[in-house]
Amino acid sequence: MKTEDIVFTHLFTRYPDLLATAIEGIEARHVTVLPLPLPTVRKLESDFAVKVLRPGPRHVLHAEHWSVRGDLARTCFYHMWYHEAARLPVRTVIVTTSPRLARAVPREYAFRVAGGRPTRVPLDCLHLWRISARSVLDRGQVVLYPFVPLMRDARPGRVLMEELRARIIEQCGEERDRLSLLAAAYYIAARRFDEGMLGTVFGGLEEMAKTDLGQKLIEKGRQEGRQEGHQEGRQEGEVVVRRRTLLRQMRQKFGTLPSEVETRVEKIDDVARLDELLSRILTAASIAEMGLA
Repeated sequence: MKTEDIVFTHLFTRYPDLLATAIEGIEARHVTVLPLPLPTVRKLESDFAVKVLRPGPRHVLHAEHWSVRGDLARTCFYHMWYHEAARLPVRTVIVTTSPRLARAVPREYAFRVAGGRPTRVPLDCLHLWRISARSVLDRGQVVLYPFVPLMRDARPGRVLMEELRARIIEQCGEERDRLSLLAAAYYIAARRFDEGMLGTVFGGLEEMAKTDLGQKLIEKGRQEGRQEGHQEGRQEGEVVVRRRTLLRQMRQKFGTLPSEVETRVEKIDDVARLDELLSRILTAASIAEMGLA
């Protein structure tokens, strides 16, 4: 589960009415939250669903968040289940947080059940990364504030983050909500901006860790750091092995190497470059022909 998924799960649970307002522009008092777990053997669970009572015809607003390409068939299953359960039209919206998903959502998805006639499910899409950060901040759409770092904005990152932090502190009355949104904004912003700058703007993580969401995001950050460390360790190990092999073969072929040549080899940290040199040594008649003299 990605950072964005953890944040969305929190927002869906904590602010379903405000999220419905942000997605569809309806007043929060006109929605009723529907159960997310579906009564199936597989115990599937949708991301978000509310019954919209007014204005206009009653209907169900069903939303799914995609940080990566999701399962359209499963999304449409949720759509059909809510239609049958609520006996109301359903509007399904897929909310994305990655430009890679710009064309991932068709306008409708067709499928057959048990060889019956094709069922067509219309799909809407809300690309958060296409939204103007200024419009979200000016409208006070607090529930979308954590995703402001991913939105369009021409200002320097630090200016945008300082305003975002100020808005969260100003508009979130409850400490739990304020700290949760600050933690969410910080960790999503870390995917785009320098963490040193973010640390200066948002401060330390001690306060954010007081909330359940903050603790989850901090642990997620630690896991990702460990994974990146392991990956870097594997890459570093491959580089070291190739350097040693290259130096050994060069000594065998050319004798004692000048210290400056050994220094040049020790500074190479690209696996592809080392592989190229290991191939070149087979035919090179001198260190100069290898391009290391």
